[in-house]
Amino acid sequence: MSSLTVVAVNHQSGSVSFTTAAGINSDQAIMPAKGHAARTTSATTDVTRSTTRPRPSAKASHAADTSMVPTMCAHPFSGDMATASISAPTMSNAPPAAHNGRRTRENHDVEASMSSTISPRDTPALLPQCFSVCIYSATTYRENTRRIERRTTMYELLHTGTVATLAIGYALCAALIWFAGARALVLWALSQRMLRRAAALPATAAASPTLRVALLYCVADDFCPDALRASMRQSIAVDTYILDDSRDAANQTHIDAFAAEHLATVIRRPHRTGFKAGNLNHALSALRGRFDACVVLDSDTVLPRGFVAAASAQLQDDGTLAVVQAVPDAAGTTLFARVLGPLVNAHALANHLPRTRAGLPMFIGRGALIRAAAIHAVGGVPETVAEDLALTTRLRAAGWGIAIRPDLRFGETYPIDYAALRTQVGKAAEGAAEFLRSAALRSSALRALRHRERLDALTETALLPAGALAGLGIMLSGVLLAVAGIALPAGLMAATAVIALMPLLPTGVATWRRHGALPAAVFLAAASLVYGSVALLTLRRTARVLCGRRAVFTVTPKTATRPGASFGALRSEFACALVAAVAAIALHSPALAAGFAAPVAVAAVLLSASRPRAAASRHRTTGHRVAHRAPVARRASLPTTVR
Repeated sequence: MSSLTVVAVNHQSGSVSFTTAAGINSDQAIMPAKGHAARTTSATTDVTRSTTRPRPSAKASHAADTSMVPTMCAHPFSGDMATASISAPTMSNAPPAAHNGRRTRENHDVEASMSSTISPRDTPALLPQCFSVCIYSATTYRENTRRIERRTTMYELLHTGTVATLAIGYALCAALIWFAGARALVLWALSQRMLRRAAALPATAAASPTLRVALLYCVADDFCPDALRASMRQSIAVDTYILDDSRDAANQTHIDAFAAEHLATVIRRPHRTGFKAGNLNHALSALRGRFDACVVLDSDTVLPRGFVAAASAQLQDDGTLAVVQAVPDAAGTTLFARVLGPLVNAHALANHLPRTRAGLPMFIGRGALIRAAAIHAVGGVPETVAEDLALTTRLRAAGWGIAIRPDLRFGETYPIDYAALRTQVGKAAEGAAEFLRSAALRSSALRALRHRERLDALTETALLPAGALAGLGIMLSGVLLAVAGIALPAGLMAATAVIALMPLLPTGVATWRRHGALPAAVFLAAASLVYGSVALLTLRRTARVLCGRRAVFTVTPKTATRPGASFGALRSEFACALVAAVAAIALHSPALAAGFAAPVAVAAVLLSASRPRAAASRHRTTGHRVAHRAPVARRASLPTTVR
C-alpha cells in the first residue's frame, strides 16, 4: 500500500489541482478517465506541471475534458509519499489522412499547453507538494548516505581486524622463532663453558669395575654385523645378547650364524608388541638377575673399546646414578650423510650436555650404560614410540641421576638418504606428539619432576612441531599482509631468518673451523633446505597423533631407497602446494605459491636423487598398548639414525 498524489489540469479555467489518496495498491496506480485509456510515465520525484489555455468552442471544451487525464504512479521507494506526473497525449507525427485537420489542431493545442504557465493564484497550492518532495528527497539522500557510511565503516573495520589478526599471528610466530633461537644460543654458550671446565680438570684413575655388564643389541631386519663385532671388543668382559625382531627368514639365519661364531645369545619373542621398548622389556624379563647393568645398542651403534669400563666405573662409584650416556658421532658413506652427519654430535654437545645443568638430563636411547636395578624400580621401559624420553622422566621422577660423558663417544650412521631421513623425522614427530598427549593427560611421572625439568621437557618436545608451525605461520601471515598492502620491515624479516638458523650454528661454526667458510655456508644452506622441506611432514604426523591416532615406531632404512619409490609419501605436500597455488591466483600473490612449492620441490628433487644400493628395508612394528615388563630404552629427538 502507498500514498498517491494526483495532478489534474483544467484547460478551461487554467487551474491545477492536487489530490493525495492513501491506501491505493501499486497495481491500481493507473486508472482510465472518461472512457479514454490513460497514458503513464515513469515514476519520479519531480512533479511535472502542465496546463492548457482555455478554448472557447464546445469542441475545444470536449477536447479539454478528454485531455484532463490524471496519470498516477506509486513511488517505488517509499510508502509514505508518492508523486505523479501528467503529460499531454502524445500525437503521431504522421496521422491518418481522414483526421489530418483535427490532429493538426490538437498538436497545436498541445504545443501551446506545454508553453503555458500556471496562474499566480494557484501557486500556493503547489508549495506544500513541492516542499514535501524536497523533504522526501533530503531524507532519502541522508538515509542513503548513512547506509553507505555504515558499509564503508564495516569494510574498514573488517579490513582493520583482518590486518590486526595477521599482524598478531606474525608477531607470535616470530616470537616463537626468536625464543627457540635464543634458547639454542644460550644452551650452546653454556655447553662451551662446561667443555672448557671439563678439559681443565685433571684426569683421575678409575677403579676396576666389578659390575656384570650385558650388551643388548636391538635389531629388526637391519642387522649390521660389523657394528656389533666392533662393539663387542671391550676392555672388560661383557655378555652379548641379540634381541632379534626380524621377520625375514634370511636375516634370522644370518643372525644365528653370527651368534654361533661370536658366542652371542639370540633372544626372540613370540609377539612384536610394544615397539623397541617391548623388545627390551622381554629380554630384561628373561635375563633378570644375570647382570647389574646393560648397554643399549641400536643396529648401527659402534662402541669404543674402553666405553664399558669407563661407564661402569662411574656407575659403580655413584649409587644414585642410573644412566651414563655417551655422545653420538654420526658418519656416512653417501654425500647426503657426510654433509649433514656432523649435526648429530654438535646437537648432543650443544643441547643435551648443557641441559644436565639447566634442564632435564637426557637418555637418548642408545650408547648408554643403564643400571638394571633402576630400570626395574620404575617398572621397565615405557612402551611408547619415544621410550627414551619416557624412561628419562620416569628415572628422574624416581630420583635417579643421569650423567652425560662428552669424553665418551660412540659411532653410528646418519640416514643414508632423504627418504630415510623423512622416516626418522616422521617417527620423531609422532613420538613427540605422543609424549605431549600424555602430558596433557597429566602423566604422573611428568608431574613428579621438578618444575625446571618439567618445563624443559615440555619445551624441548613441543619445539619440534611448534617450530615447523611457526615457520609456516610466518610465511602465510607475511604473504597475506603484503596482499593487504602492509609491508613488513625488511630488517625484521632478515633478523628472524638469521635467528631461525641458531640451532644449526654450532655445526656451522665447527665446520668453518675444520674446513673453512665455504663448506660452512654450504652446510647451512643444505641443512636449511632439507629440514625446512620436512616441515609439512612434521605437522601432518604431529596432528595425526594429537587427533587420537596411534603413534607408530618406524625403523629407519639402512639401505638407499630406489629413486622415485617414495614419491607417494609426498601426496599431502603436493595437495597443499596445489591449494596454495589456487589461493595465490585468487590473491594475485606468487609468493604464497612459492612458499609451499619450494619445500615440496626440494623434497621431490632429493627423493629423485637417491642412488639405490639395495631394496629399502622398511619395517613397521604393530601394536601400541602392551603391559610393561622390564628395562632400557631407545633414542631421543636428536636428528640421528634410530634403527
